[in-house]
Amino acid sequence: MTKDGKVISGPPVTVNEQGFIIAEDGTIMTPDGKILSGMRLNADGQVVGPNGELYDASDLVVAEDGTVRTKDGMILAGVSAGTTGSVLAAADGPDDSGGSVDLIIGGASEDGVAKVTTLPISN
Repeated sequence: MTKDGKVISGPPVTVNEQGFIIAEDGTIMTPDGKILSGMRLNADGQVVGPNGELYDASDLVVAEDGTVRTKDGMILAGVSAGTTGSVLAAADGPDDSGGSVDLIIGGASEDGVAKVTTLPISN
């Protein structure tokens, strides 16, 4: 939803019991929206690493370069997080009133808070 209340469509997402955001297409994201590759969902909807171990979102740390580590510093080989942003679905176009949308790029943060860039929409 934009600041002025316009609803932008996209795929439905849920937060699983481990704290990961799961998109309808199975895309796995960290709580701050970084898309993870190298992890998968098992039949119970749990996030599993390449080694077959279950992980909670709170146990992972994502570096600026996309490297994924456990809280104790162990690098998860074969797992990375998108740091340049990704499009999950195209947003519906705005009506004739213009407006703006907020762009949040995974991996860009200050003190753990995602940077938000407001982009104007012109017709």
